[in-house]
Amino acid sequence: MARNLDQSEDKLNTGDSTGLRVLKILVVVMGVLIVAGVVTIVVTIANRMSDKAPPSPAVSVVAPPPKPFGEIAVALPSSARVISVSADAGRLYIHYETAGGQPSVMVMDAVSGNALGRLGFEPGRRATGSSISPATIPPTPRPR
Repeated sequence: MARNLDQSEDKLNTGDSTGLRVLKILVVVMGVLIVAGVVTIVVTIANRMSDKAPPSPAVSVVAPPPKPFGEIAVALPSSARVISVSADAGRLYIHYETAGGQPSVMVMDAVSGNALGRLGFEPGRRATGSSISPATIPPTPRPR
């Protein structure tokens, strides 16, 4: 432990200080790293801007065309008026109104065309044990 810890102004100005020498080396190394980083960024930007090739198109999976299914007759109450038809997860939802203005939704399997059930909306009526909940609707088989 016989190191010279004299950091007086005279010693610092002579350049003999170990701390000053280490500090100079660190400053030079960090300056070189900054310059190298900036050059890398500039070269990367220039390369990306000079790429004239269009980006490769995304790979798209084309589903096979659907099989023809012919004509499926949907049995609705007489004088019912179809309001809308929508599809989701292999099911068709046919929203219709009866002649008395009662709204209903018929749920059908989109693959087989079989009716899965009917949702009737009756204002003021309480739900009974036969009401439909998501747990009682059977899952739709997926086409292979």
